[in-house]
Amino acid sequence: MLDKILSLLTPEKKKAIQDQYRIEENKPLVVSIMGQTGVGKSSLINSLFNVSFETHDFKPCTKEPEKHILRTDDGFELWFWDMPGIGESSEADSEYIEMYKAKIRDSDVLIWAVHSDSRSVTFEVDSLWRLVRSMPEDERGNFISKTAFILTKADTVVLDPWIAQVDGKNAIFAPSAKTQELLESKADYFAEKLMSPFNEYLILRTFIKDPAETDGIEPEIGNLRLGRRSVSYKGRLTRQDHDTLKERYPNLSGILARLLKNSGVAYCSSRIRFNLPKVMTMIADRIEGPASARFKHFVSKANMNLVSVDRVKSFSNLIIIDKSSTDILFDVSGVKIRVKKKN
Repeated sequence: MLDKILSLLTPEKKKAIQDQYRIEENKPLVVSIMGQTGVGKSSLINSLFNVSFETHDFKPCTKEPEKHILRTDDGFELWFWDMPGIGESSEADSEYIEMYKAKIRDSDVLIWAVHSDSRSVTFEVDSLWRLVRSMPEDERGNFISKTAFILTKADTVVLDPWIAQVDGKNAIFAPSAKTQELLESKADYFAEKLMSPFNEYLILRTFIKDPAETDGIEPEIGNLRLGRRSVSYKGRLTRQDHDTLKERYPNLSGILARLLKNSGVAYCSSRIRFNLPKVMTMIADRIEGPASARFKHFVSKANMNLVSVDRVKSFSNLIIIDKSSTDILFDVSGVKIRVKKKN
């Protein structure tokens, strides 16, 4: 497409566009991660991008915005801004909110992390409103639209045991059916509470895979806007609105499915490396323009969910002792995992 456009331009304009394209292509990709203290922001970044930021089990490690740079072998740079966790104290929060505002404008994508086992979103919504209301009107939509909401520490949500499927020296974790159902319900709840209040600012976008998807369909349908290569939707697309549009415009089913996915939140666990590819996809969907092309240099979803068998046992250390005799009745830490050799 770019080559076709360039062929219609004068040599001077063609060179100017090519130079600008190279500048954009080689800019660092900037990612900022935000949220309450203790939700595992640094751990999430470590798992997604295979880096090693400092983490701590009970005290905040990040007091100031910390910039970390990841360089690929071919010279591309990814800049992480690991932001202090809000919720430490009222005084600190006011200072941190100002820090957040300073970084939001410069970031290509924002990750807002929330603990999966939380039941209240009041604090997050209040913090988001504080940020939105402190911004100029023309910056509010950009902030909300490029923010991916991620539920962390999904392994703390337990109705039935989690399952580790072992294959050789690695394992992949998955929730039981009941736990999966609960996680999906939580994701729906958090999406409604965190995204719907900001419908006036939120713009969801997706691409058009095939022109036949939009053939003969009017360019504006309620909140839906159809362009030549992309589609936008104003506000959060609910399941009910999705179903209504799909029934009326069956050709749009693929587009509507992608917009519905972008209207949600993703849940994951850094500790057991669960659902990380889906999180990476959701982050990618929030990146627009030339930055979306740069993001591909830092994404490798292959093997992202794999956990070494040697680590699996440590996730469920449990020793049951008889109170009267102090005899050990059950010791998971001593159970050996039998690895089946491949032929």
